[in-house]
Amino acid sequence: MLGQMRYCRLAVLLALAHLGLGYGPSDTRMESQLTVHTDIPHAQVEVGGPYAGIEAHHSSPLLTRISFFYPVANSLDNSEDYWTRDTSRVFLIALKEGDNKPQLLETGQRLISLTPYSVSYRHEATSWEAEVSYEFCLGEPALLATITLKNKSARTEQFDLRTHLDAALRTSHTYERKEKAWTELDARERALLVHHLDPETGPAELIVVNVGAEPHSFATDGRDIATTLAPPPSRWLTEIDSLPCTLLPEANPGPPVVAFIYRAQLRPEEAITVKQLVGICAAGEGRALAQHLRRTYEREVAAYRAHVLQESFRGTALRIQEPGALHTARWARGVLAANAHYLAGHILPMPCPAEYNFFFTHDALLTDVAACRFNPARVRRDLLYLASLKDSLNTLPHAYYWKDHRYVTELAGPDNWNHLWFIIVAGRYFKHSADRRTMAELLPLLTRSLHLVLTNCGEDDLVWAYRPDWWDIGSNYGPRAYMTILTVAAMREFIHLSWGLGQKDSLMRYEQLSTRMERALKERLWDDERGYLMDYLQDGKPDPHLYTGPLLAVPFGLLDGAKAERLVATARRVLVDQNIGVLNAYPPDFDQLVEEFRFHGNEAGTPYHYLNGGVWPHGNAWYALALNAVGAKQEAYDFLAKTMSLHGVMTSPNGQPAMYEYRCGDPSDSLRYGQVDKPQFLWAAAWYLEALLSVYGLTGNAWNLSIDPFLPLGQSEFASDWFVAGNKVLVSIRGQGPVIRRLRFDGHDYPSAVIPHKSAPRRRVNVELGRPQHPYLAAANSALVSARWEERGGRLELLLAAFPRHRSAVVVISPWPLVKASLASGGWLHWDCEPVAGAHRVTVVFAHQEEEEQLVLSFGRNCSE
Repeated sequence: MLGQMRYCRLAVLLALAHLGLGYGPSDTRMESQLTVHTDIPHAQVEVGGPYAGIEAHHSSPLLTRISFFYPVANSLDNSEDYWTRDTSRVFLIALKEGDNKPQLLETGQRLISLTPYSVSYRHEATSWEAEVSYEFCLGEPALLATITLKNKSARTEQFDLRTHLDAALRTSHTYERKEKAWTELDARERALLVHHLDPETGPAELIVVNVGAEPHSFATDGRDIATTLAPPPSRWLTEIDSLPCTLLPEANPGPPVVAFIYRAQLRPEEAITVKQLVGICAAGEGRALAQHLRRTYEREVAAYRAHVLQESFRGTALRIQEPGALHTARWARGVLAANAHYLAGHILPMPCPAEYNFFFTHDALLTDVAACRFNPARVRRDLLYLASLKDSLNTLPHAYYWKDHRYVTELAGPDNWNHLWFIIVAGRYFKHSADRRTMAELLPLLTRSLHLVLTNCGEDDLVWAYRPDWWDIGSNYGPRAYMTILTVAAMREFIHLSWGLGQKDSLMRYEQLSTRMERALKERLWDDERGYLMDYLQDGKPDPHLYTGPLLAVPFGLLDGAKAERLVATARRVLVDQNIGVLNAYPPDFDQLVEEFRFHGNEAGTPYHYLNGGVWPHGNAWYALALNAVGAKQEAYDFLAKTMSLHGVMTSPNGQPAMYEYRCGDPSDSLRYGQVDKPQFLWAAAWYLEALLSVYGLTGNAWNLSIDPFLPLGQSEFASDWFVAGNKVLVSIRGQGPVIRRLRFDGHDYPSAVIPHKSAPRRRVNVELGRPQHPYLAAANSALVSARWEERGGRLELLLAAFPRHRSAVVVISPWPLVKASLASGGWLHWDCEPVAGAHRVTVVFAHQEEEEQLVLSFGRNCSE
């Protein structure tokens, strides 16, 4: 058994190394730079590691939930309703000073110090101070709770520290409470073992190992203190002076608890430190795990801290002159590292440290949209893991989890938007990695995903779906803007990816379909009166709600300039709350539409809560990306700083340090307005990085990576690592202005902000802003093979590749107007020229006659020549 457990943990360590989280000593300076402090009274905290996570509310160190992920997913949780889970607790701490009545450790001034991988609570009272911290192991299924109590009075005093852990497990899927267990004392290791009998728990053994102060007494049988468990469940903590030191017998199992009293006479300024390792393992592994943890826990905790710090600071070079943006970017990278849990021998992305026991495909994909840029190894791992869960028809999984007695895979149905993000992420990964082998392996799944989604493409050339917008609840079949937008974007990624792999069948058919779908989106779903893309319901009536999903049409380039600007303006006027961000939907009346949308009760939430008008982080990111796409780059940057940076969230109404799942958007409720739920949420971290790096200019389209540089007001430089064709390239931006003066790839001038496929830079890209020295390629939706500026002839020569009949659009920025454009093949083309930032923006449109087309552009004094 122990050998099997060690094998699993070895696999996990290898998986973490594959993520790029190097093993090494922690850096105190980096930790202090990353740590956030807050003294607000309402902070919700979630933090965890690969094997365990905790949840706490109201700035209290008393935990409402502990989740474990080995050997299967189990949790300690007494809540009866998700929306009131803050009122129940599973781990309590009480303090008794002298002859005073014991009190729960929730009094006095409190300060919370938080990182993506740990939390500590500091309490100060007149005669004592206490600090409670929670840390996590890297390769062992345990967390470390440390409680330090110091006597601040002028006299020696007796203090009791009391802890109570409700050790009944709740199962992963049915969430049933399993209260039948027996307990065992390992006196040598100062450990209590709780043996759970029900196979739905694994079965599992819960262990608590004392590696700090020696307990005075303990209890494990909930029946021993049953008379004091009735409300409040903490009553024994404040009424009993000694615990019976009894165990639950194997022959008569019952409801388990792990309760301790620690007693000490403390002189002035003297302290007692309690350290409890709380772990879980498979049946029969408990004693060995307790012994192993006692020897290794300090090294394990330090290793996990070092892993996350490595990813936050050293994983990718990043220079941002604004401290808040730099700190939030580092924090986001830390969240991407920390929100990864064990599941059946793998370390997998999870949205929260404590609240999710399932693996969901969308958590991996909506993170990897951003991670393609700086950690393609992570993306490859996730994509191949998804492929490992496919069925015989190559169908993408939707979820994977432990269900009572076995692991279960849910497959993604035809209207599941995971199919589309899967294709989009794969296409981006291909451009960032140049990994043909992995893409060839995934192509059958990608093809299957596209074909499944297209079964919902109606005669109107729109994609129909059951869910409103991007949600996973509701059922009312109709044409959807979000699904149509994603399908067009995914199809174009699929076209480029297939072409890049030499699979050229049906590419023109897909391109023509994507063009028709884009046209239908603008003609059928555009509401000119409202200036927004709208959905329709099954009965043909328009859905009156504005959603966040249509915002993606702007950064995906599916709306012309006027419509894009109107859509952004409508969102700014209707959806954007300037204090906290973009409302998920408006009006927030879905609680009144349960029957129409076939919700299961009030699962959408009350008005301005959750999906019913709450504020979600990806909605903020999509709005910032839309602002960026219409040229409002400074507004986009400022919006990110206000609604998604840690400082911005902390200083907003009822804010706290958080990368949250959602915020309450109700301005009439002063107590809840702006409060966050799920404060360490994976999507928030990923989409902050995606939006931030896009605003600075690391961008592209389905065919190319490119640089559209921008430096916010007050900033004169920016630098970031960026994976280009499999190489980590440092991109540096300096100067002033909206266009590029000079570009250098690996120290050599190059007349293109579009990265060439066959001669991509391997080490450095230097971008200098200002009036262009000569014309350069700014964008293209054919693959750039090469670009050459001929100074003597005043010509820009571009070699572009795609399949025959592919319609290509090329954008060039020039200090001079274009006077002549021609294709070496003699094919048709059209071009126009408009002023931009003291230069000229030239757009050339043509259709490929051959796979490679040479476009020659000659420049002169004005457009009329």
